[in-house]
Amino acid sequence: MNLSLKNIAYIALFVTSVSAFGQTNQSNEQKFEKFKKEMDLTDAQVLKIKAIKDKYNPEKAELKRKLNDLRKRELEEIDDIYTPEQKAKLKAIIEKHKAQKK
Repeated sequence: MNLSLKNIAYIALFVTSVSAFGQTNQSNEQKFEKFKKEMDLTDAQVLKIKAIKDKYNPEKAELKRKLNDLRKRELEEIDDIYTPEQKAKLKAIIEKHKAQKK
């Protein structure tokens, strides 16, 4: 796979962002089920919560798309100031990080 340095930098930012938030391998559904049990929610409460979440999901999706676009533009600007040597170092750092994740 031939990735441009801009794409590699974008991936690096994404990986860093995900790591920073400490996400686990649990799906959102699994997390909600655990929360539901801990809170002892009734079926009626669950339905109301899901309806509220469904109401906000389109707006949240649009904000996520905008944030990803913003991050991409930011990384493209940063990438423009790197020297070829620094771009090579960045690529090596990203590859090392990807190898450690496996």
